[in-house]
Amino acid sequence: MIKIKENLCSTKYFNIIYCNDDLEIGNFIVNNIDNFYIRLCNDFKIEILDNFNFTIIVANSIDDYINYTGKAKSEYKTWMVGHSNLKTRKICILSPEIAKDYSSEELIQVLKHEIVHAVFDNYYGTEENEAWISEGVALLYAGQIDLQYVEEAIPIEKNPR
Repeated sequence: MIKIKENLCSTKYFNIIYCNDDLEIGNFIVNNIDNFYIRLCNDFKIEILDNFNFTIIVANSIDDYINYTGKAKSEYKTWMVGHSNLKTRKICILSPEIAKDYSSEELIQVLKHEIVHAVFDNYYGTEENEAWISEGVALLYAGQIDLQYVEEAIPIEKNPR
């Protein structure tokens, strides 16, 4: 059973659940998430749905994270800090209090990454052969790819002729 003293806040498109220890990140999510969703939809010419209605959960323990994501304990890996599930319409990230190797800014990037998956899965479906494009866009749009590093690692001729 999940036992957290939680706050539940609703925005136009999301419900956000977080515990009292996570007021800072919870408030940041509440104040910024709708604008991120709208910008993402506009950038990709995806219809903004008034009934998008995903729940964002900031899990304050590994056990809560596993329970919220529906994963088996044996499936959990220490690098897992975010998860999106179209069927349950939940996005879960680990609390900064638990994911100590990640800054709050990095966890916000993870949340943005998972929202990209939620939007793309909701709009395009969840076919496995399209997962790579969703993953690439999620990494890029969430700011998790250093474009300068990519340009240096993969030199692309600017004007091939």
